[in-house]
Amino acid sequence: MALDQTNKGGDKSIRISDEVIASIAAIAIQDIAGVVKNTDSGKLNSKKLTKNVKSEVKDGGIVVDMDVAVEYGTNIPEIAWEIQRKVKKAVESMTGLSVLRANINVKDVKLPEELTDAEGNKE
Repeated sequence: MALDQTNKGGDKSIRISDEVIASIAAIAIQDIAGVVKNTDSGKLNSKKLTKNVKSEVKDGGIVVDMDVAVEYGTNIPEIAWEIQRKVKKAVESMTGLSVLRANINVKDVKLPEELTDAEGNKE
């Protein structure tokens, strides 16, 4: 479901798709240390980025659900709070809408040897 906004005069509207909100949320967490990146050879891939992000408009705000993987040794509660903070800030500043909830689901923990690609480079 896309989100519609109308300006105060009511004569113009803006549509923001769920995919755009998911992209904003996914890109916002790419620089957080300990979050396993969803990239191909260091390049951002928008389909892969948003694969584990869902957004929904509820009660005049946005609810974001995000599945993430973290590196082994990471303080999971601390990184989850950081992800919530960054997602909320990015989505609200770019869309002008309120984030009601940012639900972070840590789905996997990756060992250091799992974080290297076929050429031995760290992802």
